[in-house]
Amino acid sequence: MALDNSTINVLGVGLSSTLIDRNAANNTSEYELTGRLADGTPLHDFAFVQNGTAARLNLIEVTPEPATAGLLAAAAVVGGMSRGRRMR
Repeated sequence: MALDNSTINVLGVGLSSTLIDRNAANNTSEYELTGRLADGTPLHDFAFVQNGTAARLNLIEVTPEPATAGLLAAAAVVGGMSRGRRMR
């Protein structure tokens, strides 16, 4: 929940927000959030932002990181190849 001057920053890919209720609890707006977080975790949640204040919700699109697992696997293969050559 964002109140007063606070900000909720959501970093991810394919993010979207849908206004569900402009007057939830008489002083907040309720949003449904969907997409994927920056670490790839699926996002389906709700956020509340206080009306009449500087509180806000930011959806920040990020570029997915390169496949770390693929990079590590390639390093292991190259490391294994060079180790095999030294043993000969």
